[in-house]
Amino acid sequence: MRSLRVWLRRSWDGQSGPLGRLAIGLFLPTELFYRWAVALRNRCYDLGILSQFESRIPIISVGNLAVGGTGKTPFASWLMTRLTSLGHRPALVTRGYGSDEVLLYKIRNPGVPVVVRKSKIEGVAQAAREEANVAVLDDGFQHRAAKRDVDIVLLAAEQSTEGSMLPRGRFREPLNALSRADAIVVTRKIATEEAACALGRLAIGEAPEAVLGQIHLVGGVWTELEGDPHVEAHDGPPAGDLLAVSSIAEPDGFH
Repeated sequence: MRSLRVWLRRSWDGQSGPLGRLAIGLFLPTELFYRWAVALRNRCYDLGILSQFESRIPIISVGNLAVGGTGKTPFASWLMTRLTSLGHRPALVTRGYGSDEVLLYKIRNPGVPVVVRKSKIEGVAQAAREEANVAVLDDGFQHRAAKRDVDIVLLAAEQSTEGSMLPRGRFREPLNALSRADAIVVTRKIATEEAACALGRLAIGEAPEAVLGQIHLVGGVWTELEGDPHVEAHDGPPAGDLLAVSSIAEPDGFH
């Protein structure tokens, strides 16, 4: 399964060669069915045919249109830090696909409950029981079963907005789904500021009333596993040979 995921990501980025492009093209019927199913599901929610869970505490969703690589984890961590500084008691609700993300949240946001549940609705209810007064829903843009108060959508300037939808491409929803967003944040790692601004203009065309923001994701600190716990980034990496290991979706900026 892991090999399939790696192959799909390489194919989405055009790195699988001619045979890979031919193979990914065979997913076209599946993509068309997926696109139809997503449109039908969203229409049912828009018309009220499918009901939504209403929480007794506000829900802020942090999500994206694509599969990974938009900087959702560091942004959600920053958001919880900001909410805490404003006197709120946030809790993060996640399905916890990767335990490394859960661990990172706990390290970067000590004192903030991290609720890991397969059902995000149950997770929000648990957050309320733990006396949180706002739930931050991790990867929640497509989870329309939970009615949210604020929808924040992240877009990566490194990713083309003209890509195909799953499984032939990385997109879960088309660009016009941004019409549901309350705020759009364009992130960039190695892309230029001009590219990020161009993406922002394109995105706001789909959601004219949304708040538009932009962030540049850069390394913060070097953390040593032994000895001195922090080496500031401006001091450069530790001396000697380094082995770069990354578990993020698009590690180009890290490398």
